[in-house]
Amino acid sequence: MHIGPVVDLRNYKEYYERFARDLGSEPRCMEFHIINSDLTQDLNAKMKGINEFLRDKNVAVSFHCPDHPLNDLTKTRLENKNPDYNKLTILFDALQEIKQKKFLVMHQGFIANKSEIEAMNIEELIELKKTIKNIASKEMNILKSKLDENTEILLEQSPVFAGANKLVHITDQCLEDFANRPFRMVQDISHIALLVSYFQQNKITDLKNKSVIGKMTEQSEARDINEQSKGIALNWMEALKKEYNGLPSSLNSIEEYLKLAKDKTAWFHLSDANGIYVTNEGLIIGAEKSTINWKSIVELIKNKEFGVLEIIGCEKDYTRIQKSLKYLKISCPQLFTQQS
Repeated sequence: MHIGPVVDLRNYKEYYERFARDLGSEPRCMEFHIINSDLTQDLNAKMKGINEFLRDKNVAVSFHCPDHPLNDLTKTRLENKNPDYNKLTILFDALQEIKQKKFLVMHQGFIANKSEIEAMNIEELIELKKTIKNIASKEMNILKSKLDENTEILLEQSPVFAGANKLVHITDQCLEDFANRPFRMVQDISHIALLVSYFQQNKITDLKNKSVIGKMTEQSEARDINEQSKGIALNWMEALKKEYNGLPSSLNSIEEYLKLAKDKTAWFHLSDANGIYVTNEGLIIGAEKSTINWKSIVELIKNKEFGVLEIIGCEKDYTRIQKSLKYLKISCPQLFTQQS
């Protein structure tokens, strides 16, 4: 597998050079994370600079779309209003400045307020999820039509929580959610680990009695973060078992997810995880209490083409990427057989 760094519009030249030194060869892939504040009229000029930078390099590139404008499209449709594509149009127009083939990574799922979702029963939640999936699928087809022919959309699965655990992802966790969509995927190993960890807790409540849901205070939530082995029941996760007549096969283990997803996978996000919450994902690889067996995972993905080290906070601290790369080179050298 070719391993590369995650970069942004401000650090990509520096990170490319530093990663090349640490890797021992030129990286063959990298992912640019675009944030909301990047979606301005000068984005075209910045993309021209990236295109010039890439001109003499053999580097596959992906661009990660901000989640908020995507989520706003679905929310607007739910409110029976016409969506505003202006921010995404800025990004799509600017991407045309990148002349080579590239990926655009998107979360098609939906982010909602945790308290509102917890107040719903399972049946209501499942109906909402069906509506959201239908809307999101139509929106994705609209977005695809606005992209140039050199850009391929990749869908990424959603984790359990978002936004410091005050927000939640309520669609697109299991691979089965993606089965009938005409898009390939980026597999985020950290996200899969969080999802699998939820269902592997020692004590998962049945939820036929919904009274266990919606009563977590900030104090009890903090306690559960520290004592996850005691288990916590989340209705938006338990709904998956109702939707698929039992636990979806892809969430039995990280390995099972990856085996089932092999034909739909184009790209990997590599980072560690050690729980189910926001603070448990995107960690430096080799993290304490990791729930990922990297030797096992590497055996499944080593012959795939591209993987980037998507470590939380790496845009401000390159050493997070550096430490992850060092861990993989020592512990999983077989991952680097395609680097030269």
